[in-house]
Amino acid sequence: MSNALANGSHVDDGGELIRRAAEQALDLRQTVNEIIDPKLLELVDVALIELGFILSKLK
Repeated sequence: MSNALANGSHVDDGGELIRRAAEQALDLRQTVNEIIDPKLLELVDVALIELGFILSKLK
């Protein structure tokens, strides 16, 4: 994340940030798929579901 995004000085309609958050979430899920630990997979799935709910409210 750039410093402009971190300190809130970057103005965005939200669409670009939502798109990037969704892409990063999918990347995380694909990375974790390579890990066999079912508890870790479950934790990531729950986090991604929650992220999806949050993102849907931002639109």
